[in-house]
Amino acid sequence: MASIVLGIVVFNTIPQVLEKTLQSVLALNTQLESVVLCNSKDEEYQIYVESLCKKLAIKCFARRPNKGFGAGHNEIVQGTNSDWYVCCNPDVVIDTEAINHLLEVAESESDSVLIAPRVEFPDGRIQKLSRRHLSITTWAHRQLWRIWPNFFKPFEEKFDYTLTQRTEFVSGCFFLISRKHFLSLGGFDQSYFLYAEDADLSYRSRFIGSNYFVAKALVVHEWSTDLASDPKALRIELSSLGKFFLRRMFRSVSGNFRKFPFASRSPFD
Repeated sequence: MASIVLGIVVFNTIPQVLEKTLQSVLALNTQLESVVLCNSKDEEYQIYVESLCKKLAIKCFARRPNKGFGAGHNEIVQGTNSDWYVCCNPDVVIDTEAINHLLEVAESESDSVLIAPRVEFPDGRIQKLSRRHLSITTWAHRQLWRIWPNFFKPFEEKFDYTLTQRTEFVSGCFFLISRKHFLSLGGFDQSYFLYAEDADLSYRSRFIGSNYFVAKALVVHEWSTDLASDPKALRIELSSLGKFFLRRMFRSVSGNFRKFPFASRSPFD
């Protein structure tokens, strides 16, 4: 039987939201090991996460230096020997059969790399996360669509979220990947502290296979970050986007697609 590890990297997620996520993990109709890595600098919050995980019998690593979202997941994967890895946000509630549905597609499609579920808001609206690979053009088009929705219609609006199919971009909020593929790709690029690391991984994955969207696999994502009201988060996102666009241009010229042309060390250092 295939072994699965589900990893969650926590910073300062609202306690009630995190507890809902962990309870949904425990209710899954899937045998897996869960690992929580807490990056918070708040000692009281770290103690809370440790005690919550202990109560729920979930493995927890707290009091860690905060190296970012991707670095946290790299550390979890490095410490496991599972066949599959589930990258999960701390504000996601997972349907009991979601991972089984993802595994069905992953095992039936020989070219599969990143496998994404249907993601909904708590009120049932679809989070339109299936996109074309991130580029300056697609990003600009999406911003114009938000201002003038009648004149611009980006790919995620045209995507049929009722069909299981190939997709290009896979959101880092939740996906399944084989550990073999994750390591082959070098994991997340740790030079992205937050934002765009999923776009980078999605882009590099196309050079070893295809990404898939699975319509009947459902997760509910709180998506609590509001960039408009969080200037620090907005600065981090813009910095990550700038880095991503520069690296994509470099890779297009150099052909160095799978690894990190500007990285000075392994993503697991």
